[in-house]
Formats: sequence, structure tokens, C-alpha cells
Amino acid sequence: MWDTLSRYTSRVYSITQIGDSTFIGPLSLIILSCPLAPASLFPNICQLTWHADTAHGATEFLRMAFVPSLLSLNVRVSSASPAFFSVFSSLGTSCPHLQSMNLRYHRTIDEPSPNNSPFIIQPISQLHNLRNLEVWDLGFQGIQHMMLLRALQTIRLDFRTSSSSAWDVRSPSQLPGFQNLHLLGLDVNAFERPLNFLSSLTVIRTKKVLVSFTPRVAQSPARVSPMLSQFLAILQKRCDNNKLEHFTFIAFSNRMPGIRTEPGVLASLRAFSNLTHLDIGRGCDISMSDEELCYLTGAWPKLQVLRISLCHHRFGYYRSAYIPWANTCTSTLPRSNFARSCHRHHQARWD
Repeated sequence: MWDTLSRYTSRVYSITQIGDSTFIGPLSLIILSCPLAPASLFPNICQLTWHADTAHGATEFLRMAFVPSLLSLNVRVSSASPAFFSVFSSLGTSCPHLQSMNLRYHRTIDEPSPNNSPFIIQPISQLHNLRNLEVWDLGFQGIQHMMLLRALQTIRLDFRTSSSSAWDVRSPSQLPGFQNLHLLGLDVNAFERPLNFLSSLTVIRTKKVLVSFTPRVAQSPARVSPMLSQFLAILQKRCDNNKLEHFTFIAFSNRMPGIRTEPGVLASLRAFSNLTHLDIGRGCDISMSDEELCYLTGAWPKLQVLRISLCHHRFGYYRSAYIPWANTCTSTLPRSNFARSCHRHHQARWD
């Protein structure tokens, strides 16, 4: 029977499980109860997406999918079960060729216990072919191990998961930082933790920075603007000013009014002289005149794309306007000289 089954399962290269996984537990128990069952039914799987239960039965199914051929792993943990962490701790040796990993906790469950961090950090430190990593905040030790992964190009850290973090206070120690990233992404609900995280690094050499901000319910909108200003100031100090080309800031502010900021908040970004893309997403209400906007962009001779989703102008709001610049160009924004003054930019958008 197993020979026949393996003949088909060996042709499986991708598995996606999202939602109810109640059938997985009984299936795993049947397979495990048979002494003749192979260690893995999926020896050639390359991609695994698991956004479902990680209880014992389902975890055993995952164990059979952790094979050397696995290149991409996307897991959303719905419970911090010891069985899951036991299986995950073998990932470094079971999947040595893994190139992309996205490991997230479901937001509706309790925070992960700090005692579980070694089960995550240790296997990650063994993935020397890993290029893309998305994971929750693993603290100071986790960052230390990530910096040793020379193939790593994309890092996205979620600072929102835990109620307490090593980055709640500034670290007395200094880390070397990241030398050759394509993207550094930070998911935050306040700026204290990412600010302390950046302060602990000596340098960050990356082409792109993405900040996704989901404010806490109790957070005062008036406090966000100065904290954002401090965050951008430390980002400017730690990032290689000549390497950064893309900066994106997205705010999801359904829980409170839009983030009202003054143009000076973005002043630190002027140091990135090779910036080609600036994207300030929804949730920000930036008060800025034409002159202030042109002064801001004047530091970026290579700027190609400028997108400010909601920009408060003294005559109203800029909304949904694409402006393709050429040698001569006409602004679609009423009473604005910005397009004529900043003719070198390829496109701009206000939503």
C-alpha cells in the first residue's frame, strides 16, 4: 500500500493548507501507527503553506513535510504547542536548502512564551541558504543569529506580537548590523521598540525600507508624530545614506484618526540622496505647502516615484492624481506649482 501511495505523493511539489485541518490529525495518526510507513510521504516537496492548526496531529503531518527539497515555508502558528516547537527545532537539519520562510503568530492568540525562542532561533541560525525571512520579534539573540546568515536579502520583523520585548529598553550592547540587504521591513504598533532595535545596530545597508504601522487602541495621535520623527532620525543615522533607494511607510489607522504630521517629520529622509521611490501610504495627514514639498524632494535628484496617499494642502487635499513628468508638463493638481517645479520626477500620486 505504501509503495502505491508513495508513487503519487512523490509527485507533490507544493502543499497549501488554510483553514480547517481537523482531518489532518486522524490521517497523521493512521500513518504513524503503521511501522512500515515511510519517514516522509513528500520527498520532493518544494513549497509548503500552512495557515491552520498546529496541534499534535497536524504537527506530525508537518514533520513529514520537512524534507531537504523544501525551498519555501509559510506557517501561521495558531497555538504555541510544545509539539510544534519540537518539530520546528529540527528545521535547520531537515531543510538545509530552505530559501524563504514566513513564520507568523495569529493575532487572536496569546503571545509566544520567551522560553520558546530557542526553538525558533536555533534552526534559523542553521539555514545558511535562507534569502527571505519574515518572523516575529525574537529579541537581541535572534538578531545576532540573523546577522550571520550571509545569503539573507529580505528581513521583515513583527514587533506587534508580544506584550513585552527585549526592545522595550535600549540595549547597552552594539550589534554590527546588516551589510547587504535588499529589504528591511518592520511591522510596528508603536515606535519605541523599532527605535531601540535600530539604535542597537551599527549600520544597515539596504536598498529598501518598509514600515507598516498599526497603532495601538490607547495610543494618542499627538504622540505618534514626534515618535515617528525620532524613528526616522535614527533610521537616517543607521542606514547607509548612499544605498537606500526605496522608502515606504504605511499606516493602518482604523483605530484612531489619521496621523497628523508636519513636513519637518520627513526631513531626515533628505539625507538619502539616491532615493528613487518615496511612498507614504494611507493613514497619514501631512500638512505641506508646494514650497515645502519641493524642498523635501529637492534632495533626491534620482527620484522617480513619489506617492503621498493623503497630503493636506493649504487649498485642500491632494487626491488620486498621477502626474507623468516630461520636458514640459501640466499639473492636474489645482493651484499647485509642484509639477512645474519638480519636472525631473517620473510620476507622483496622491490618494
